[in-house]
Amino acid sequence: MVFLCWGRPSPQDQKACIEKSGTFNYDDKYKGATAKSLSSLEQDEGLSKDGFLLNNQRVLLGSGVETFEKSKAALKSWRYF
Repeated sequence: MVFLCWGRPSPQDQKACIEKSGTFNYDDKYKGATAKSLSSLEQDEGLSKDGFLLNNQRVLLGSGVETFEKSKAALKSWRYF
């Protein structure tokens, strides 16, 4: 569904759009799953069995203001993918 308008939609339009969109495309058991720590998710194995990939990668990029600014720009432009 696409909702386009030149200005901010009215509260009634917002409500109508939300009601028309229906439910989410995943089960309630997945809501808030990533709020748990990685170690508890790995021990639970519920998400892995359901086909979700748990990925935890850490890489030292460097230090200092220049590294921070470059990293921030990469995150904002999705270049880390």
